[in-house]
Amino acid sequence: MAKHTVPMKRREVIESHTSSTNSLCPATDVILPMSEPYTSMVLSGHKTNDFRKYRLKPTIKRIWFYRTAPYSALTHIAEIAPAHVWSTDGPLPDEDGVGKKKYNDQRQVKHWRSRFGECAYRILAVWELRECIPLVKMKGRYRIKGPPRGLVYLPSQLGKEVVWHRQRKILDVRETEQKNQIA
Repeated sequence: MAKHTVPMKRREVIESHTSSTNSLCPATDVILPMSEPYTSMVLSGHKTNDFRKYRLKPTIKRIWFYRTAPYSALTHIAEIAPAHVWSTDGPLPDEDGVGKKKYNDQRQVKHWRSRFGECAYRILAVWELRECIPLVKMKGRYRIKGPPRGLVYLPSQLGKEVVWHRQRKILDVRETEQKNQIA
């Protein structure tokens, strides 16, 4: 007797192949590729949001940045706020930060969804890995098949061995905001 299967959407197929967690342990960390000059903008605090055309799962709390060539390594971790979705939340409250004006003005552009991100993730804090994880180690030790070209869920072994909050914090927006409120 033939088994009836329902075709999966492309996104579901990608998630089923990249998820390293089971249904009892929700994913909290993802790896995303980041190229220059965007990485430098995040690290300097000039880029305060990460914009995506798709919405991450609500359980995602951190983005691990895989810096593309010439680095080809995991170098930083960003703690993020929940998604700000343009279609339901409207424009971001202020225009500071690289990309915010374009995100806020996107409804004025024809085919805006294909050109700009629908979701904005505010970067709350950034940690620099004490020891970068090169692609060779990612492939060998953590079984990542190749350089991340899109969203990849963080392998559980990597999350256990490299504890995110024990890395070197280089930026914390919340601490800066608290200092500004006191002053």
